[in-house]
Amino acid sequence: MNVQIDVVNDLFEKKLHDKIFNTLRQSKWTYNGGSKNNPFWHADFLEDNEFFSKYLHDIIVKKFNIVNSKCIRIYANGQTAGMNGEPHIDDGHVTFLYFANQIWNVNWDGHLAFLNTSGKMYNGDEYGNVGRDWLACKFNASPDDEIEKVIAYKPNRGVLFPSNLFHYAMAPHRFFTGLRMSLAYKFFLY
Repeated sequence: MNVQIDVVNDLFEKKLHDKIFNTLRQSKWTYNGGSKNNPFWHADFLEDNEFFSKYLHDIIVKKFNIVNSKCIRIYANGQTAGMNGEPHIDDGHVTFLYFANQIWNVNWDGHLAFLNTSGKMYNGDEYGNVGRDWLACKFNASPDDEIEKVIAYKPNRGVLFPSNLFHYAMAPHRFFTGLRMSLAYKFFLY
């Protein structure tokens, strides 16, 4: 995999990191994330919240130099002990993930894994509208598939990557008794 995955530590000042964490904790969480067979927690429609859609968006776009883009979705994922994600690709062209927890111990796992394969990039329609067709791109494991890169879950870390890379969030360890939160921005590039 010769694809650029950008990782930035200490992305925001502590005060802003704390605000993101506390705002997500107070968000409406539902058990509809992931897939039908493997659900986990989701805080959806954060694009309707100006803090996420304008304030944070502008900082992220500037820090990662995401030019000629439209943010198509903002939401948060939540996982408790044993909730392993499934390999998948994302909608849009570029995904930004932010690890929102205030504290984390590397022994709690919950890391982000990238496989050695990618899927078809979903381009949306001519106006940049993204539907749910990308969900049809299921991961069908082969004997040659393996985890090629792991990004450790670390508070206040941002990760930017092409949306067509198969990836998943590893489950937090049973020693972790809280909610592993990641904030996701999906960008369509023009």
